[in-house]
Amino acid sequence: MFCPKCGNTIQDGAAFCPACGAKFGPSQPPPPAPGPVPNYNQAPGYGAPAYRPAPKPFTLFDIRKIDNALGMIGAILLFVGVALPFIRVEFWGEKLGITMQYIDSYADDANSYYWIFFIIGAAAILLLLINNDIGFAIASGVSAAAVIFEKLHIGNIMDEQMGDYGSDDMIKSDIGFYILIIAVALLVIAAVIKFVNKPRPQMPPMQQPPMY
Repeated sequence: MFCPKCGNTIQDGAAFCPACGAKFGPSQPPPPAPGPVPNYNQAPGYGAPAYRPAPKPFTLFDIRKIDNALGMIGAILLFVGVALPFIRVEFWGEKLGITMQYIDSYADDANSYYWIFFIIGAAAILLLLINNDIGFAIASGVSAAAVIFEKLHIGNIMDEQMGDYGSDDMIKSDIGFYILIIAVALLVIAAVIKFVNKPRPQMPPMQQPPMY
């Protein structure tokens, strides 16, 4: 090596130059590069990226799934049940089946609201096709409430129309009512299956805080 002051050749690792007497120590290693500065304003997670659940992939309607099959059958049965006799009136040895549509023309100033079942059935089918599980569950609950309301409503209408000539024993449920009950049961079961089989998002494991 050479003396940085006079340029004389000296031995490697020498503490001073024998020619000019300049003193110098061994070469110092370069200082380490500065490390990352911790950001104390960062959200909790100790440096882990914020968790964002993966977007739900769009999947086509699959009739082979048990929940979709039950839901579709239940929605179709809503249309069938409305078209069949909802109640049966028995008097003088005769049995008369009465549909919801007949109530509108038979009863004075009374409506059966049968059209709501067409809306619920169409909405349930559409929600199944687009895989909207929450909307389908709501439609299932509304269908159950509609059947109960319609049963009580039509019973009151028939009591008012028959007056003193009829009794509760003369008015009985018919095939349309039972089909609507089956339809509602299938819709509710399908909604429950969808809720049970719905995948739950998995949270990433929490990282340990860095030690400073």
